[in-house]
Amino acid sequence: MKKNTKHILLGIAVAAIIVAIVLIEKPYATSGIPQGQVLGVKKTPQTGIEIGAQAPNFILQDLDGKLIKLSDFRGEKVVVLNFWASWCPFCLDEMPDFEAVGKKHEDDAVILGVNRGEKKEIAFSYAKENLPVSVTYPILLDSNEDVSNVYILRGMPVTYFINKEGIITNRFFGKITKEIMEQEIKKALDS
Repeated sequence: MKKNTKHILLGIAVAAIIVAIVLIEKPYATSGIPQGQVLGVKKTPQTGIEIGAQAPNFILQDLDGKLIKLSDFRGEKVVVLNFWASWCPFCLDEMPDFEAVGKKHEDDAVILGVNRGEKKEIAFSYAKENLPVSVTYPILLDSNEDVSNVYILRGMPVTYFINKEGIITNRFFGKITKEIMEQEIKKALDS
């Protein structure tokens, strides 16, 4: 009987520790820092994440604390929306290509790297210090995964190409090449 009681108490203690860790690790949860806010999702039949749909609008904070709204680029630039995380080796592998393509097309396209579910320090470290090239395109923080949960259906990385009218022209689940990036930006510009 004493053995069972010890196991039960040990189980309760482990569960309490896990709950405490989860609560502590929820970045910015009560700090007043704006979190991802998804705007316009399912408000019209045309909004969604399918090719040909209006991309769901959102607001996220970048690494410098600036609020970025997806619709800010509407009418001005093609948006390449790339969801990534530091634990995803394929995500990190493609970031130098996104950097190169972003610089090449800076007049007509913007790369937005959405960091999925990590603290600002981790996203900054990988984007600025742990890659073979420093990333200069905006890294947006989706610490609570509000936006990621709308856009990511499966796997990581996930990349969307969105034309100047805010329509999704293509999406990819998994790592893509520089050639695909170039081809899809051209396709979005022509649509």
